[in-house]
Amino acid sequence: MSDYRGGGIKTSIFLFSILIIITLLLFLFVQNIYVDSKNQATNSLMNANDCIDISFDIMGYEYSPDGVDIIISNKENSILIQTLHLNYEYNDIVKDTSIIPGEIKSVNFDINSTGLFDIYPNNCINYAKKIEIK
Repeated sequence: MSDYRGGGIKTSIFLFSILIIITLLLFLFVQNIYVDSKNQATNSLMNANDCIDISFDIMGYEYSPDGVDIIISNKENSILIQTLHLNYEYNDIVKDTSIIPGEIKSVNFDINSTGLFDIYPNNCINYAKKIEIK
């Protein structure tokens, strides 16, 4: 009778290597999820803190050939307004802008509707103000 084992040690080493690789991949996957959720929580907290410092007024509006220009006043004690959202009828139009504290600027929105609109800066929806465009 022969003493052949059929490669048992090689198979064991191969399976053990596969187990280590799967464990490492699982560890990296879980670590990546943890870091992403931690970053999202930090960003949400930073955005909430930024919203506390937002202070702006809607000065009015005027019609233009390509929509409506809404005049925004960013108060002196505020922070930089980088985006402006116009929300109406379940639509959210976002305009990139740069309104520094103390500046008054008009921002054009391509709308042809009338009615009551919500305007809020920098994703701070809790600080939305209303404007009626007639």
